[in-house]
Amino acid sequence: MSKILKKVALIILIIVLVIGGALAFLLSRMADSMGVGNAEVADYDKRIEIWEHPAGYSTDLKIDHMNAKTKGNVFLQQILFASAIVNETYKDEERTIDTFTYLYEIEGGYEKETYYNIPGPHGQVRLTLQQYKDAMGQLFQHFTMELGAFENLITKGDWCAIRYTVKIRNLDTGDEILQNTMEFVKFKKNPDPIGVRVVEGWALSDISLA
Repeated sequence: MSKILKKVALIILIIVLVIGGALAFLLSRMADSMGVGNAEVADYDKRIEIWEHPAGYSTDLKIDHMNAKTKGNVFLQQILFASAIVNETYKDEERTIDTFTYLYEIEGGYEKETYYNIPGPHGQVRLTLQQYKDAMGQLFQHFTMELGAFENLITKGDWCAIRYTVKIRNLDTGDEILQNTMEFVKFKKNPDPIGVRVVEGWALSDISLA
């Protein structure tokens, strides 16, 4: 009986080593493909334009714009995803990548299914100017906010992306935090004396105040 157990244990050990080696190889290929661990600089001329519709511009569901299956085994999709993104020759892997992204990020609860991240009674909503003012008025009853440093600013057309920090103090508890925010705003040029005004905005922060 002991010999049989030893053989079973040896077989299990071999299987674990084979799987571990395969995963290590895949992770190594992934790291190389993303430039992790080397000094290579990305080619700026090969950048992908993302500004046609900035983040938060649509109230559609993300799945409406994804070539993804909504059901499947996350672990299996992770293996397929890892294999898809390290190929050296071109192959259309959109469905594989979108499927893993949907199952892991959205179904897993890490990302919202909607583009807008403001909760409403029937899902996510886009606020009107007055609704935004009302929401901020309620927020300022419990928090003070002091604008911190501007880290970066990118513009294209009538859109601008701003990376900045905000110092926030909770009036109820006295706690203070430094919130990192990425904000997208759309400008409109009006005749004088009105001038340029923001007509739409969307922001993401690393710490929620809810």
